[in-house]
Amino acid sequence: MKKILHLLMLFFCFSLVLVSCGEQTNQPTKTEENKETPTVDSYVPTDTILSFSDENESKIITESTYDVSQYTKNAKNDIKPYQLFGNGMCLQRDAINRIWGKATKTAFIAAEFNGKVYYGTVKSREWEIYLPKMNAGGPYELTIISESGRFTITDVYVGEVYLCSGQSNMEFRPQDAGNILKDLYSSSDCVNDKIRMLNLPSYPQEEATIELVNQMKWGSANPTTIKSFSAVGYLFGKHMQEELDCPVGLISAAVGGTSIEFWLSEENVNKLPYT
Repeated sequence: MKKILHLLMLFFCFSLVLVSCGEQTNQPTKTEENKETPTVDSYVPTDTILSFSDENESKIITESTYDVSQYTKNAKNDIKPYQLFGNGMCLQRDAINRIWGKATKTAFIAAEFNGKVYYGTVKSREWEIYLPKMNAGGPYELTIISESGRFTITDVYVGEVYLCSGQSNMEFRPQDAGNILKDLYSSSDCVNDKIRMLNLPSYPQEEATIELVNQMKWGSANPTTIKSFSAVGYLFGKHMQEELDCPVGLISAAVGGTSIEFWLSEENVNKLPYT
């Protein structure tokens, strides 16, 4: 009986995701006027369902401020992107991507991606770089460069990125269902390099922080990564990868039993009418 209840719960959750996806599909696509908006680096926008803000376009710096080719030393220990950015990651297509992290003893920062260099800013050893809108594709290399040297993130795709957030129904993993969902990760056709997954572990902190306790790793869809990932999230991502025929990145940030207030900033919580 427990197995049947688990299966029904999973089917119900996945149905809700598909219904939501179907509702978005019926939305109008970008207008011809939007398609004619000037773009960066010969980028050609896709007829996507969702559009993204261009407010950070002015922060994309392509004008050369120094010769990055002179810095060849391995600077892995001196340039530290935040944990979201690592080997095997997926960036959002059709959107301006912000990459950020920390660096020791540096006054400037840059990123080389797909043959082009983009310059960033450094303040109190915190750095950020903005990448222009890009079409889906990959794999690429993203090299972060400072006066300490360079650090390269490999196997990077550009595609659709989804945050799989929620409570226990989103947190539920295929391996928790025993043999009921074993087919999801035991068949040979479950291996898919264009589905990238990242689990955000739950480590409660007494104070707000932008850093995670443990290092995380992106992984492509395979028997090991699928069985320990969100079952609903994986099924949704698998459907979207097949539907859109482009790379899909899935970030699981689900904690059973949490209320919506835990996912809001203190500023937004204080705006709620009952606080």
